[in-house]
Formats: sequence, C-alpha cells, structure tokens
Amino acid sequence: MINGYQWEQIIRSYLFKLKVFELDMHDDIPTNQNIEDYMNQLLDSFQSSFWINEHQWFIHCYIVDRTIRLFTSSKFPSYYPEQKLPRIWKSTNPKDTQQDLYRSITMINENFFEQPMPSDICLSRIDYITIKFPLHDQIWSAISNFNCLHAVSVLSYSDAYQSELQSLFDRAPKLHYLNINQDYSLPLQTSLFKCIKPSIHSLICFKMNHCLNEEECLLFCDSPLGMQCQTGSFNVKNRHCIANLVKNMINLQALHIYCQEKLKENRVEVIEWLKDSLPSTCFVTKDPDSTNAIRIWM
Repeated sequence: MINGYQWEQIIRSYLFKLKVFELDMHDDIPTNQNIEDYMNQLLDSFQSSFWINEHQWFIHCYIVDRTIRLFTSSKFPSYYPEQKLPRIWKSTNPKDTQQDLYRSITMINENFFEQPMPSDICLSRIDYITIKFPLHDQIWSAISNFNCLHAVSVLSYSDAYQSELQSLFDRAPKLHYLNINQDYSLPLQTSLFKCIKPSIHSLICFKMNHCLNEEECLLFCDSPLGMQCQTGSFNVKNRHCIANLVKNMINLQALHIYCQEKLKENRVEVIEWLKDSLPSTCFVTKDPDSTNAIRIWM
C-alpha cells in the first residue's frame, strides 16, 4: 500500500495544485505479519503537518479479519465485506469516534447480528435491511431508529411472526418497498396480507415459491397491502389470477407476473387473452429479460 509519506511526495512533486484528495485502499496482510502494527505505521505516515494542518485531509483505517482498509472521510463505506464489523478502527482526526463508522452503515443483511456486537453500537441510518424470523433481539437495541428505512427484504416468514413484522413496520415511517422470499415448503402465510403499513407502495413476491391461486389473489386485493400497492411482482397459478389482480388492486400502476400456466410456447396466447380481457388502458407485454414473465402497465 502507498503510505502517507509517499502520497505526500507524489502530491508535492506532481499534483501541487490538488484541492481535493479522496483515498480508498485495501490490502490483505499475511498471517505472519502483525496487522495492528502495520495499521499504526500507515496511520502515522498520514499525520504529518502536510496532512493535518496544511490540508486537513484525515484518514480512517479499519481491520476486518486479515484485511486492512484506508480511506478519507468522503469515502466512508456503507458496506463491509461479508457485513462484518471492523475489529479495530482508528482515525487521524481526533474528533472522529467509532460512532461515525456506525452512522455510515446503511445496509445490513440477515446475518449481521450473528457476530459479536459492541455494547455502544448505534445504527441510525439503515435504509435497507434483509431479515429472517424470528428477529434477532439485538435488532431493536443496535438500530436506534428506523427513520431512514425504505426497503425490507424478508427471507423467511410464517404467520407466527406477524406481530414482529408489524412492529418493524410501525417503526419505519418511510418504508416503501417490501420483498418476500418465501420458503417453497410453506403454504401461503395469509397473515402477511393483514399487516398494515400505508407507506408501502411496492410489493415483490416474485421469489416467493408459492403460486397464488384465484382465491388468494382476491384475498390479497382486499387486504391493506393489496389496496395501497402501486407496483407488484407475483407468482400466480393462471391467467385468471392476473385478471383478478389488475381489476381489483385499486391503486395498481405496474405488474410483473410469472404465471404457472404460461409456459414459453403459449406466452403469446396468454398475452393476447389478457389484452382482450383487461381494460383498454392496460399495456401488456412479455418481459424481455425472462422467457416466462409478463409485464403490465395501467
């Protein structure tokens, strides 16, 4: 890695008019080398008068496993390798604290809380979260608020966890997007349709292996989520399910559908049937990115 002394020499010699310096470097350190000593040496090289007084270009550094990463404040990462928290974090700016690092985290996955959590961790800017049930206890203490959360992806859900999901909804005023990736072995968990969150406008059930039948489609249309949903993606049994969704989702603007009945050889026939059956304001077309999907716009 290029250290601070080397960068200083490069800038003084060739980039002396440089006004903005953005750095993001990382390296894997051999196991026979003391990684913390190496980290301290690197940080020391960025603490000369050139960095601290002349330019106020401050450097942050953290260690995850055997990887060391250096970056300027403007390059605060929002995603960490395998979502692992740094075991060591330091900065050349005396005003920086580890909370600055936590505030930079905006996205976490379902395994995030499986690692040891610092007692002072405070995640306040999470905008996307992937969850599985039951929710980890630390989700409520580590995430100080859900005010920035706009998207939730659910990897596993059963009716037993409706209250937990609703509790998450209640804490997220800006939640707009819900993605359900359901286990194929489970039947439809209808309590999902009973959850209430008026701000959700997009529901993606394309990766929910259960295919909705006509009765389930009507049940969804009559649910709070179904009545407010503007865009949706679903797996359904047949073309009549599609018609039910289009005609009964009162705020629907766009639909992405995988129809079990619709195999590759008869997709054109199904599309023509939909064009004849749906209101003339609907635009129906095959999905160019899939051999088996249909897109509908209202």
